[in-house]
Amino acid sequence: MKITVKKLKELGACSDGIDMFREAFPDGGEFRDVVERAIAIGAIDDALWLAPRVLTNEDAVRYAVFAAREALPIFEAKYPEDNRPRKAIEAAEEWLANPCAETAFAAFAAADAAAYAAFAAADAARAARAARDELKIKLLRHAVELIEKEQNETTHRKD
Repeated sequence: MKITVKKLKELGACSDGIDMFREAFPDGGEFRDVVERAIAIGAIDDALWLAPRVLTNEDAVRYAVFAAREALPIFEAKYPEDNRPRKAIEAAEEWLANPCAETAFAAFAAADAAAYAAFAAADAARAARAARDELKIKLLRHAVELIEKEQNETTHRKD
């Protein structure tokens, strides 16, 4: 997937992010290259902002599940009695396996708990910056895999 200044503007990117992108990729760049460049220059949060905005809806759910699963041990270590995030992940996984109205409702109902878990896990991870950055990079590379898989499947469907 090619990322361009026009695409960033459509997505509502900030002017600093657009300027940084324009400098590195005056003619645009493939998502993988944009992510790797962001990692190299320490603009990880900018790439994390971009990733879910360029995924398909279904892949955005996969990405959210992946992110939540990665953060879940941190959350559960801090809040061992709170099972809402785990239930939210399971509901989203069930929707991915069986996308129907019933599973969608359950997944959406659990989404607030998953968001809460992500924020709480991020707070818990602040003490370990290196681990947090490593997790962010892992999340970004997973988004790259999802986009490339979608592109490959789309190409094969056309053939």
